[in-house]
Amino acid sequence: MRTLSILGLDAAERPRLNATSIRQLAKLGTVVRWPGLLFAAVLSLAVPPKFPLGLALLLIWVAVYNAWGMIAISRADDASILRVGRALTLIDTVSYFLVLFVFGGVGASTSIYAAYILLIVWMVAYDGAEGAMLCVAIFVLGMLALHGALGAVFHEDFATREVLLWSLIMVVAAAILAAYDRIVVGGVLPRAG
Repeated sequence: MRTLSILGLDAAERPRLNATSIRQLAKLGTVVRWPGLLFAAVLSLAVPPKFPLGLALLLIWVAVYNAWGMIAISRADDASILRVGRALTLIDTVSYFLVLFVFGGVGASTSIYAAYILLIVWMVAYDGAEGAMLCVAIFVLGMLALHGALGAVFHEDFATREVLLWSLIMVVAAAILAAYDRIVVGGVLPRAG
């Protein structure tokens, strides 16, 4: 697979992580999702969600797809483990915005958006710059959809500045992570010439 560096460097073949590393990364994702569920449940005691039933359904949804992930990871062969890891991370990106919606947005604490950077890290590990770009695109679309839905359901003003600022932060974070990946992972390839 060829990937272009966003820093303007020559195209370089990006090595993939081996199947064992991808499997460990996917397993780690299933492990950290359980405390995330617990955190969301505890948070709901301190900050009641606008849709308590929505939160309950979302917690069940995450538990179900995480349990599926644990089973799928253990059964996946080396050729399909990357698809399983990607699928779980992409489901996480959508679930992230559903959690924010269930709580009625983030209020004054917009720093919760920074947690999305962890999802970018996972996608960069799986797919390099392409994973970073996909995660940023999902973030921008997710922010637009989230704030549109908050306006439609809760009659909140569309937070244009918040959407723009955090989208730019994610672009910069994704570029840095993709460049880091290119240098660290891409540096293991021998140079032609």
